[in-house]
Amino acid sequence: MKCKVFLTSMGWGHAMRSMILLKELLRVFPKLQITIQGNNNLEFFEKNLKRKINFIKDENLIKFYFNKKGEIDYNLTSRHFKNYRKKSENWIKKNLYDKDYDFFISDISPEGIQVAHLLGKPIFGICHFTWDWFGLKLKEKIIHKSIIKKWVKYQKNVTKFFFPPLTPNSVLKKYPNHIKVPFLSLDKKIKVKNIPKKKKILFLDSGENLYGRYFKDVIKKNENNKEITIMHSENLGKLKNTFIIKKKYLLTDFIKYTDYIFARPGFNTITSILRNYKPTTIISDRKNPEMIWNAYILKKMKIVKVSDINSFKKNFNHVINNKIVASDIKKKQKQINKKFKFNGQKFIVNKIKNLI
Repeated sequence: MKCKVFLTSMGWGHAMRSMILLKELLRVFPKLQITIQGNNNLEFFEKNLKRKINFIKDENLIKFYFNKKGEIDYNLTSRHFKNYRKKSENWIKKNLYDKDYDFFISDISPEGIQVAHLLGKPIFGICHFTWDWFGLKLKEKIIHKSIIKKWVKYQKNVTKFFFPPLTPNSVLKKYPNHIKVPFLSLDKKIKVKNIPKKKKILFLDSGENLYGRYFKDVIKKNENNKEITIMHSENLGKLKNTFIIKKKYLLTDFIKYTDYIFARPGFNTITSILRNYKPTTIISDRKNPEMIWNAYILKKMKIVKVSDINSFKKNFNHVINNKIVASDIKKKQKQINKKFKFNGQKFIVNKIKNLI
């Protein structure tokens, strides 16, 4: 049996979610042949799935550009979508030759859904928002309404959407052909040496290191702070009074070893924080609809504190000097576990098994 995954190029959340799902698919269908279409991350998939993966390098069309502040660059992104209609038509024509698959997965490419629909093959969408929702929520309307209408039309051809928690209600209503599923998550156990005994602060950025320069500023101001150790990605370089997390690890694997977290609220990050709860300040983005929504929901649930990037820099030391009470953490984790489950991949694969 053969499966093809259309993977968006935006962020690590899509790649992580797809990897977790594919891992479960391989457990149930050990002989499944997988092809992933995306612009990168082949090494990530082969390492985590522990098998050879067919990989087709392709941007899959949807792309947003970011400026030095880590915010969406409206000018560059607007240019990208200027000739989108023609790009979309050509992309669909090119991919219609891919008939040799039993089913498709999309996280989430509207055109990928349309290709599978035209080929008469099952296509499963896994996401917590759709690109039409994202485009309509942007403060500046840089994506033409005709493109958004086309995305909606294509996405309504999906065999089934699987929506995890925190999916906006407007998305659930617009796409009734869906099943609500738990979070997709793995409880990875890693061996880590030389973890400092001081209070450990974890900086969780996006895969593109959008907040890197702000994190560096705070680290440099705390070079001589003997009370804390800041844990950060190797991408930030070698800095004083820090614990460097090497590239072979995921930053989220270190949540269980830390005392406090400052994070950009990508979906993979918030899933990991909820699964292994630690006190957290979310650093929201004023222009990114996904980040704004994720931060809003978590704040409403009283699970995290929310800050903008300037307040994070200004109030960092005040926040970390607050006492962390172990019993409060246990109470919060109990509240989270009562509300959420983290085995969505098993649920989805069981449904796919009955639909193909």
